[in-house]
Amino acid sequence: MKILYEHAGSANHGCEAIVSSMLEKWKEKDPQGNFPVMLVTHDRQQDLRYSLSSFAGEGKLSLIQERILEQNRMAHLYYAALKKLAGRKSAYARYRFRDALREADARTVAIAIGGDNYCYPEMVQELIRAHALFSQKAGSTVLFGASVEEEMVRNSKELRSDLASYDRIYARESLSYQTLLEAGIPGEKVLLSPDPAFTLPTEKPRSAEAREGRSHLPEEAFSSGIRGLEGREVIGLNLSPMAQALEKKQGLPWKRTAI
Repeated sequence: MKILYEHAGSANHGCEAIVSSMLEKWKEKDPQGNFPVMLVTHDRQQDLRYSLSSFAGEGKLSLIQERILEQNRMAHLYYAALKKLAGRKSAYARYRFRDALREADARTVAIAIGGDNYCYPEMVQELIRAHALFSQKAGSTVLFGASVEEEMVRNSKELRSDLASYDRIYARESLSYQTLLEAGIPGEKVLLSPDPAFTLPTEKPRSAEAREGRSHLPEEAFSSGIRGLEGREVIGLNLSPMAQALEKKQGLPWKRTAI
Protein backbone atom coordinates (compact mmCIF):
# COMPACT_ATOMS: atom_id res chain seq x y z
CA MET A 1 0.00 0.00 0.00
CA LYS A 2 1.02 3.58 -0.62
CA ILE A 3 -0.04 6.23 1.88
CA LEU A 4 0.21 9.88 0.81
CA TYR A 5 0.13 12.50 3.56
CA GLU A 6 0.78 16.21 4.17
CA HIS A 7 -1.85 17.00 1.52
CA ALA A 8 -3.44 20.40 2.16
CA GLY A 9 -6.52 19.70 0.03
CA SER A 10 -7.11 20.21 -3.67
CA ALA A 11 -7.91 23.92 -3.38
CA ASN A 12 -4.14 24.06 -3.06
CA HIS A 13 -3.66 23.17 -6.70
CA GLY A 14 0.04 22.52 -6.24
CA CYS A 15 -0.78 19.67 -3.85
CA GLU A 16 -3.51 18.50 -6.19
CA ALA A 17 -1.08 18.43 -9.13
CA ILE A 18 1.54 16.42 -7.21
CA VAL A 19 -1.01 13.79 -6.22
CA SER A 20 -2.66 13.68 -9.65
CA SER A 21 0.68 13.25 -11.42
CA MET A 22 1.64 10.31 -9.19
CA LEU A 23 -1.72 8.63 -9.73
CA GLU A 24 -1.49 9.12 -13.50
CA LYS A 25 1.98 7.52 -13.58
CA TRP A 26 0.86 4.56 -11.48
CA LYS A 27 -2.20 4.18 -13.69
CA GLU A 28 0.02 4.06 -16.80
CA LYS A 29 2.09 1.27 -15.28
CA ASP A 30 -0.95 -0.65 -14.03
CA PRO A 31 -4.10 0.23 -16.02
CA GLN A 32 -6.14 -2.22 -13.95
CA GLY A 33 -5.48 -0.13 -10.88
CA ASN A 34 -3.99 -2.81 -8.69
CA PHE A 35 -2.11 -0.27 -6.60
CA PRO A 36 -3.91 0.50 -3.32
CA VAL A 37 -3.41 4.18 -2.52
CA MET A 38 -4.62 6.05 0.53
CA LEU A 39 -4.54 9.85 0.58
CA VAL A 40 -4.68 11.52 3.98
CA THR A 41 -6.16 14.93 3.27
CA HIS A 42 -6.79 18.09 5.23
CA ASP A 43 -10.02 18.67 3.31
CA ARG A 44 -11.75 15.68 1.74
CA GLN A 45 -14.58 17.78 0.31
CA GLN A 46 -12.11 19.84 -1.71
CA ASP A 47 -10.65 16.68 -3.22
CA LEU A 48 -14.11 15.48 -4.23
CA ARG A 49 -14.70 18.85 -5.90
CA TYR A 50 -11.60 18.76 -8.11
CA SER A 51 -9.64 16.26 -10.23
CA LEU A 52 -8.94 13.66 -7.54
CA SER A 53 -12.64 12.81 -7.44
CA SER A 54 -12.26 10.81 -10.66
CA PHE A 55 -9.63 8.55 -9.10
CA ALA A 56 -11.77 8.10 -6.01
CA GLY A 57 -14.78 7.32 -8.19
CA GLU A 58 -12.82 4.65 -10.07
CA GLY A 59 -11.82 3.01 -6.79
CA LYS A 60 -8.13 3.81 -7.33
CA LEU A 61 -7.87 6.17 -4.38
CA SER A 62 -9.13 6.12 -0.79
CA LEU A 63 -9.63 9.61 0.61
CA ILE A 64 -9.08 9.72 4.37
CA GLN A 65 -9.96 12.91 6.21
CA GLU A 66 -7.22 13.70 8.69
CA ARG A 67 -8.36 14.46 12.22
CA ILE A 68 -8.36 18.19 12.94
CA LEU A 69 -7.80 18.95 16.58
CA GLU A 70 -9.49 22.34 16.52
CA GLN A 71 -12.77 20.71 15.47
CA ASN A 72 -12.93 18.53 18.60
CA ARG A 73 -12.79 20.51 21.82
CA MET A 74 -12.35 17.53 24.16
CA ALA A 75 -9.60 16.03 22.03
CA HIS A 76 -7.95 19.44 21.82
CA LEU A 77 -7.82 19.73 25.61
CA TYR A 78 -6.64 16.14 26.04
CA TYR A 79 -3.79 16.32 23.56
CA ALA A 80 -2.76 19.78 24.72
CA ALA A 81 -2.42 18.32 28.22
CA LEU A 82 -0.40 15.38 26.91
CA LYS A 83 1.94 17.73 25.13
CA LYS A 84 2.35 20.18 27.99
CA LEU A 85 2.24 17.96 31.07
CA ALA A 86 3.62 14.66 29.76
CA GLY A 87 6.02 16.18 27.24
CA ARG A 88 4.61 14.11 24.37
CA LYS A 89 5.38 16.50 21.54
CA SER A 90 4.15 14.13 18.84
CA ALA A 91 0.69 13.79 20.44
CA TYR A 92 -1.03 16.07 17.91
CA ALA A 93 0.56 14.37 14.90
CA ARG A 94 -0.45 10.97 16.30
CA TYR A 95 -4.05 12.15 16.60
CA ARG A 96 -4.03 13.86 13.21
CA PHE A 97 -2.86 10.77 11.30
CA ARG A 98 -4.37 8.09 13.54
CA ASP A 99 -6.52 6.46 10.87
CA ALA A 100 -3.68 6.17 8.35
CA LEU A 101 -1.15 4.96 10.93
CA ARG A 102 -3.50 2.11 11.83
CA GLU A 103 -3.32 0.90 8.22
CA ALA A 104 0.45 1.21 7.80
CA ASP A 105 2.73 -1.83 8.06
CA ALA A 106 6.09 -3.06 6.81
CA ARG A 107 4.73 -3.31 3.24
CA THR A 108 3.64 0.35 3.20
CA VAL A 109 5.41 3.16 1.36
CA ALA A 110 4.60 6.43 3.16
CA ILE A 111 4.94 9.39 0.77
CA ALA A 112 5.04 12.94 2.14
CA ILE A 113 3.72 15.57 -0.28
CA GLY A 114 6.67 17.93 -0.45
CA GLY A 115 5.82 21.14 -2.26
CA ASP A 116 7.26 24.03 -0.27
CA ASN A 117 6.29 22.64 3.15
CA TYR A 118 9.93 22.45 4.23
CA CYS A 119 10.42 26.13 3.42
CA TYR A 120 8.31 27.44 6.31
CA PRO A 121 9.85 27.43 9.83
CA GLU A 122 6.43 27.25 11.51
CA MET A 123 5.68 23.94 9.78
CA VAL A 124 8.96 22.07 10.23
CA GLN A 125 8.43 20.59 13.69
CA GLU A 126 5.10 19.03 12.74
CA LEU A 127 6.64 17.69 9.51
CA ILE A 128 9.46 16.08 11.49
CA ARG A 129 7.05 14.50 13.99
CA ALA A 130 4.73 13.19 11.29
CA HIS A 131 7.65 11.66 9.41
CA ALA A 132 8.93 10.01 12.59
CA LEU A 133 5.55 8.40 13.18
CA PHE A 134 5.25 7.03 9.65
CA SER A 135 8.87 5.84 9.78
CA GLN A 136 7.99 3.69 12.80
CA LYS A 137 5.10 1.99 10.99
CA ALA A 138 5.89 1.97 7.25
CA GLY A 139 8.47 -0.05 5.41
CA SER A 140 9.91 3.03 3.68
CA THR A 141 9.32 6.77 3.46
CA VAL A 142 9.59 9.17 0.52
CA LEU A 143 9.57 12.97 0.28
CA PHE A 144 8.15 13.78 -3.15
CA GLY A 145 8.16 16.94 -5.26
CA ALA A 146 9.93 18.96 -2.58
CA SER A 147 11.71 22.25 -2.17
CA VAL A 148 13.75 23.05 0.95
CA GLU A 149 14.96 26.34 2.39
CA GLU A 150 18.76 26.51 2.29
CA GLU A 151 19.21 28.58 5.47
CA MET A 152 16.86 26.39 7.51
CA VAL A 153 18.62 23.20 6.46
CA ARG A 154 22.05 24.67 7.12
CA ASN A 155 21.14 25.90 10.62
CA SER A 156 19.16 22.93 11.96
CA LYS A 157 20.81 19.62 12.80
CA GLU A 158 17.39 18.19 13.67
CA LEU A 159 16.05 19.08 10.22
CA ARG A 160 19.09 17.59 8.47
CA SER A 161 18.64 14.39 10.47
CA ASP A 162 14.97 14.22 9.51
CA LEU A 163 15.70 14.70 5.80
CA ALA A 164 18.50 12.12 5.90
CA SER A 165 16.11 9.54 7.37
CA TYR A 166 13.90 9.49 4.25
CA ASP A 167 14.62 6.54 2.00
CA ARG A 168 14.25 8.73 -1.08
CA ILE A 169 13.81 12.47 -1.73
CA TYR A 170 12.66 13.90 -5.05
CA ALA A 171 13.86 17.52 -5.18
CA ARG A 172 11.90 19.54 -7.72
CA GLU A 173 14.54 22.15 -8.56
CA SER A 174 18.32 22.47 -8.58
CA LEU A 175 18.67 24.84 -5.60
CA SER A 176 17.01 22.34 -3.26
CA TYR A 177 18.88 19.43 -4.81
CA GLN A 178 22.22 21.12 -4.20
CA THR A 179 21.21 22.17 -0.68
CA LEU A 180 20.38 18.57 0.24
CA LEU A 181 23.68 17.26 -1.09
CA GLU A 182 25.66 20.00 0.69
CA ALA A 183 23.82 19.13 3.91
CA GLY A 184 25.26 15.63 3.74
CA ILE A 185 22.19 13.77 2.53
CA PRO A 186 23.56 10.70 0.70
CA GLY A 187 23.52 11.27 -3.05
CA GLU A 188 21.88 7.91 -3.73
CA LYS A 189 18.85 9.06 -1.75
CA VAL A 190 18.32 12.34 -3.59
CA LEU A 191 16.94 12.66 -7.11
CA LEU A 192 16.49 15.85 -9.11
CA SER A 193 13.11 15.68 -10.80
CA PRO A 194 10.97 18.57 -12.11
CA ASP A 195 7.81 19.45 -10.26
CA PRO A 196 5.41 16.63 -11.15
CA ALA A 197 2.79 19.20 -12.14
CA PHE A 198 4.71 19.58 -15.42
CA THR A 199 3.91 15.98 -16.34
CA LEU A 200 0.17 16.57 -16.34
CA PRO A 201 -1.62 16.91 -19.69
CA THR A 202 -2.15 20.47 -20.88
CA GLU A 203 -5.53 21.99 -21.60
CA LYS A 204 -6.07 24.70 -24.18
CA PRO A 205 -8.47 27.60 -23.55
CA ARG A 206 -12.06 26.92 -24.53
CA SER A 207 -12.80 30.45 -25.70
CA ALA A 208 -13.94 31.03 -29.29
CA GLU A 209 -10.91 33.23 -29.92
CA ALA A 210 -8.53 30.47 -28.86
CA ARG A 211 -10.27 27.91 -31.05
CA GLU A 212 -9.86 30.22 -34.01
CA GLY A 213 -6.16 30.62 -33.24
CA ARG A 214 -6.47 34.36 -32.54
CA SER A 215 -5.01 34.16 -29.09
CA HIS A 216 -4.10 31.64 -26.37
CA LEU A 217 -4.88 34.19 -23.67
CA PRO A 218 -8.30 35.06 -22.25
CA GLU A 219 -9.68 38.46 -23.20
CA GLU A 220 -9.32 39.75 -19.64
CA ALA A 221 -5.53 39.44 -19.96
CA PHE A 222 -5.59 42.22 -22.54
CA SER A 223 -8.21 44.32 -20.81
CA SER A 224 -6.10 44.32 -17.63
CA GLY A 225 -3.30 46.21 -19.33
CA ILE A 226 -1.13 43.57 -20.99
CA ARG A 227 -0.31 44.68 -24.51
CA GLY A 228 1.68 43.34 -27.43
CA LEU A 229 1.00 39.67 -26.69
CA GLU A 230 -1.48 38.95 -29.48
CA GLY A 231 -0.35 35.99 -31.56
CA ARG A 232 2.71 35.32 -29.39
CA GLU A 233 3.52 32.29 -27.25
CA VAL A 234 3.32 33.19 -23.56
CA ILE A 235 4.45 31.52 -20.36
CA GLY A 236 2.34 32.31 -17.31
CA LEU A 237 3.95 32.23 -13.85
CA ASN A 238 1.81 31.57 -10.79
CA LEU A 239 3.68 32.92 -7.75
CA SER A 240 2.52 31.76 -4.34
CA PRO A 241 0.59 34.44 -2.41
CA MET A 242 1.89 32.79 0.78
CA ALA A 243 5.50 33.11 -0.38
CA GLN A 244 4.95 36.75 -1.26
CA ALA A 245 3.30 37.45 2.10
CA LEU A 246 6.25 35.92 3.98
CA GLU A 247 9.06 37.38 1.88
CA LYS A 248 11.78 39.15 3.87
CA LYS A 249 12.91 41.17 0.87
CA GLN A 250 10.36 42.75 -1.42
CA GLY A 251 10.21 41.03 -4.79
CA LEU A 252 12.36 38.05 -3.76
CA PRO A 253 10.10 35.42 -5.43
CA TRP A 254 10.50 37.30 -8.72
CA LYS A 255 14.28 37.51 -8.34
CA ARG A 256 14.45 33.74 -7.77
CA THR A 257 12.37 33.03 -10.85
CA ALA A 258 14.34 32.22 -13.97
CA ILE A 259 13.10 31.27 -17.44
